[in-house]
Amino acid sequence: AYLRITFYPSPSSPPSSSPSTLNSSHSASGYRPVCYEKPENEGTCCSTQDAAVIAYGSLSMLRQQLRPSWLVHGIINSAGGRFASLNPLEPTTHETELLFYFRTPTREELSVLLEKAEACFKAAAVATGCHFRIEQKAKTYENVVTSPLISELFLTNANKCLGLQFAKATNNFSASTDMGNVSHVVPSIHPLYSIGGAAVNHTKAFTAATNTPRAHQATLSVAKAMALTGLDLMWKDTCST
Repeated sequence: AYLRITFYPSPSSPPSSSPSTLNSSHSASGYRPVCYEKPENEGTCCSTQDAAVIAYGSLSMLRQQLRPSWLVHGIINSAGGRFASLNPLEPTTHETELLFYFRTPTREELSVLLEKAEACFKAAAVATGCHFRIEQKAKTYENVVTSPLISELFLTNANKCLGLQFAKATNNFSASTDMGNVSHVVPSIHPLYSIGGAAVNHTKAFTAATNTPRAHQATLSVAKAMALTGLDLMWKDTCST
């Protein structure tokens, strides 16, 4: 039998969460890039930059129609040409690229969101006379499915054996991870734990916060809870020492 237990550091504000929090983690799809190109051998003056601006604006307005749990992240990654004075008919301005990521609580909702987003990209191309293509280079992440049994064992070991306190699960947490894909195949948990401080994950400040005695001790304690949970699952002996 196989299972998967991983844990993830977080700041103390908001407090660390129980594994069940990750039931609300999101499916995510990375589109990279969305490219607009000038039609070949056509004398019409079309601007790939205009197409990108229209697409970006359309996605911004689309957010007003989306569910609160549906997330859209995007940038204009590169624009055709480096100078505003260039003639839009010149080859130097033939392509503009956007990068967008989309997140929803479930894969089914993600399909609906992607359909709406692609309609925005297509409309921008039609309005400006450009061609466009979408390439999905980042894998789609599934939402995390938390195992109630492993979660209960982990919390018992963390709380009773090691004195670690985990906050109750909330519904406002959202993230995306390849751990979600794994959790659809084998029983899994993916708890968060606090390393202290207020720095947000994936920032330089958070990197610095991980390199402290407090963070190291917290990581060691959670690792012990994971090890005890593994023993429990092997030998059915809760709080084994």
